[in-house]
This record gives sequence, structure tokens and C-alpha cells, in this order.
Amino acid sequence: MNDFHFKVRYTEDLSSAGVYSIRYIVSFSNYPSGPSLEQTLPFIITIDPCKSTTISFIDPVPYVSKTYYLKDPSFEFYKDPETFLVKDAIFDCGPYKINFFNNGDSSPVDSTIFDVHSFSFKIKYTENYSLEGDYNIGYKVSFTNYPNGPVIKQAVPFTITIADACKSTTLSFINPEVPYVSKTYYLNDPAFEFYKAPEKFIKKLQLS
Repeated sequence: MNDFHFKVRYTEDLSSAGVYSIRYIVSFSNYPSGPSLEQTLPFIITIDPCKSTTISFIDPVPYVSKTYYLKDPSFEFYKDPETFLVKDAIFDCGPYKINFFNNGDSSPVDSTIFDVHSFSFKIKYTENYSLEGDYNIGYKVSFTNYPNGPVIKQAVPFTITIADACKSTTLSFINPEVPYVSKTYYLNDPAFEFYKAPEKFIKKLQLS
């Protein structure tokens, strides 16, 4: 600073963020012992890299609930953040960051079931029947380069249900006729055999 110039220097240092109250005194440069005038009402310089920025959802439900059936191929959700998020920043706040968590207690999602990478949420292949159940997943979005900046949490979690498709499978006869018919066997007759290929007289309705 010199003369009556006051300059805020360029910085990317997040630690410099804050509110600075500036007061000043005017005097004669060639007569330091002479009269002076102090400004009692300061002016404010606020260094605010994205802290006052608001992040909003364009799409209110970008990640939707899904049922995964045991032994199905793995399934992945991927959402480009630019397709469902918007920010009101007047300068670049850097990339978005998303954090998925168990909606009930905010604990991390189970990495043995789910694979999370940035905005990709993947349900891993599994045959483990003990994993059946509902998993309520919440998430929140912030800026990668500004951890103390704005955070928006999705109010509506999505649910991943892991189920055994065979539990809800139904079996029925293709036609009402009896595939195995009554027969009388006489002593000393040759042996005989019933055989019916199951796909010839049974049909199943399976969800997966």
C-alpha cells in the first residue's frame, strides 16, 4: 500500500478467508507530528472463496431406488454433477465432491456391498444371502477444494434393496392335465419308468 491506494492481492490461500475491518488515519507525510484525522467508521474487506455460494439441486432425485437380486450382474449409478447441480458462484469454486452415507446414522456405506467413486455408486455382484435387506443411502455435495464451504444434503435418500428373486418366483403347470398318470403294475411284468422333462409341463414366473 502507498499513498491513497489500497489493494487486495490475488490469493488462493484458503486460510486467508475472513472478514477484515479496515480503519485509517490521514496526516501530512512531511509533518508526522502535525494534525491527523482518524476514520472511526471502518470499511470491510471480505475474502470469501465460495463460502457464501449456494449449491442447489436441479434434479430433486438424481439417484433413484433400485432392487438388486442376488446373482444379478453388478449395477452402477453414475450422474454427471453438471446435470443435476447448479451453483450461484460468480467465480470458479472448483469441482464438486459427493459423499454417500447410511442415512440412518451417517456412517460410511459398506464397501463390501457398494463401490463408491466420485459420482459413481455401484452395487457389487453378490451371492451372499445374509446381505438381503434395505439400505437407505443419503448423500451430500460440497466443493472439493473448499471443505469449509457450502454443503447441500439431499433430503430424500434412495434405497437399495438386496433380495433373493427365487423367494418370489411362482411355479405353475403349463396345462391342467396330470403329467404322471395312474398305472397298474402286474407282478412279473417288465420294469417301467415315468419320465417327464420339467420344462414340458412346468412354468415359472421369476422376477430376475
